[in-house]
This record gives sequence, structure tokens and C-alpha cells, in this order.
Amino acid sequence: MAKQELKFSLGDYVGWTPDMMPLTEFAKLSEEMGFDGISLGDHAVGSDPSNEPLTVMTWAAAVTERIIVSSSVLVLPLSSPQRLAKQVANLDVLSNGRVILGVGVGGENSKEFEAFGVPVNERKARTDEYIEIMKGLWTQPKFTYNGKYLQCEDITLDPKPVQKPHPPLWIGGRMGGVETAPDGRRRFKSKTGAIKRAAKYGDGWLPNHMSPEQYKESVQLFGQFCTEFGRDLEQWPITFAHNISTLVKDSIDEALEEVVGKERYGEARDAQFALRYDIAGSPKDCISRISQFIDAGVSHFLLKIPAEREARLYQMKRLAKEVIPYFR
Repeated sequence: MAKQELKFSLGDYVGWTPDMMPLTEFAKLSEEMGFDGISLGDHAVGSDPSNEPLTVMTWAAAVTERIIVSSSVLVLPLSSPQRLAKQVANLDVLSNGRVILGVGVGGENSKEFEAFGVPVNERKARTDEYIEIMKGLWTQPKFTYNGKYLQCEDITLDPKPVQKPHPPLWIGGRMGGVETAPDGRRRFKSKTGAIKRAAKYGDGWLPNHMSPEQYKESVQLFGQFCTEFGRDLEQWPITFAHNISTLVKDSIDEALEEVVGKERYGEARDAQFALRYDIAGSPKDCISRISQFIDAGVSHFLLKIPAEREARLYQMKRLAKEVIPYFR
């Protein structure tokens, strides 16, 4: 498989609110500082404030010329695939081909599924079906589909996306993790489901909350599933991306002091959690950590900065001046 150019986008937490940094300012500064893109999370409803990613991506594309706009990740089974395919196609045309659609099955927030009237235990099958529908609409002059959840006959979607055959579709997920079962109890997720989905349908694999060792294992599993599906990565390449929290300070101790005790993934986290899953520490520490993930297979980093406006700006500047140039 051909080696891909290394890219660095800036990601954000779903709970990002306008008092942290205006969205247009964040997009323009990201481009001016030399980052390759920005990426937005998605939760349609819930207890925390959140933004709708397609709306923000459109605003960001309108005030920039170069950067990629992406979702990381959109909870696909809560969407209308026909409508989403149209929105993404339009945004791809308006941005001149700068869209990446990152999608996932969701499930961590069962209330979200209840609000949409979608059984949480249907999310995986719906996600696969919706991906097939979007790809068909993006690539075929007329599209017919007879699925379990949706059916259509001889429908068209125009204009088609600028990117061919369609905007890159990145599949989010993890090797394991925890979710809410239909009975309301917490249970472990599948360790291979998301990777299989990415190998079958994806143009990118976009996990989060993984160590370099786990990421390397996921890349190996991805290759095995590609063989199972008869996928030739030379003909249909994949981008190995990673959604990861990032904090640049003068030392690792200073970075850990800021991270420890903050609630993430619904729980307060300790230093060992940050050391295992994050990029944190001095610029030298961050460069070393990024290099470990590159060795594990990552080619596109979505760097999440858990900070408010001034602290976020400070982090962006340090990344742009003291970390990213090492890899250019």
C-alpha cells in the first residue's frame, strides 16, 4: 500500500460552545496556521451543549479556501441517508471537494436513540444500509435499493459530489469500549465490528481512545478483513486517521496536572489514562508520541484540544510552531 502524506487536522469536543471560540475564527485560524483541516463531533441531543457538524462544516468551508472540513464522527443511524447524501454532495461542490464524512454507529448515549425513535440495537445494521444508500446515490445515475429499513426505486441525486467516486467516507469506532445495551445495562462493545465495517465500506479508519499498540493491532486486523472482503488496497487505498486529545505544555508533569480529574467519556480520568491514550507534554514529548502513532500506521491526525478560547489559541500556536513543523 502506498504511503500517504501526513496530515494534521484540528478536532473538537462535542461540548464545544460559542464562548470558547467563534466557529469562523477557529476555521480561519486553523488555515492561517497551516493545519490541514478541522473536524467536528456529533450528538444530536443530550445533556451537554453541542453543534451540528454539517452546519459548522458549511460555515467553515465558506470562510476558508484550503482546509478539509470533516465530521468525527456523525452518528449515522440517526440520519436520513438520502438527505445526508444530498447535503454532503452540495457541500462538496460548494467547497470544491474539501469534505470528508466520518460516520459511526453511536450507542454510548441511549437517550439519543430514544429521542429519534431508533432502537439502539438496530444501529449497526442501519449504519451499513445507510452507507450503501449514500454511495449508490453519489455514484449512480439512477439508484434502486431494497433494504430492511429503507427502499427506493429509480431515484436520482444531482449535483453529484466533486470528489470521485464520492467524498471520502471514514468509519469511526474502537476496538472494544463500553456501550448501553437495549436493557439499559452497560456492556462491552465488539472488538472487531467497526474495523470490519471500515474494511468493507470505508475510505478511512478513524478510531479514538487507542494506544499506539492498539492502533497497530487495528491496522493489522484491517488488512485481514480486507483480504476477507477481497479488497485491494492498491486499487482502493485507505487513510488511517486517529482522533486524539492533545495538550502541549512545558513538561509532561504540567500537562498531566491539567488533564487529571477532568471528566472525559463520562468519567474523571487519571494520569495513566492520559499517558496511555493522549498526546501530552512538552513539544519534544508530543513529537515523540506522534512518531509512535505514525509507526503504528496513522497518516492523518485529528488533534482535539480540550480548552477554552485563550487556552485553545495558545495550544494551536504551540502545535503550529513547535510540533507540526518537525513532520513537514
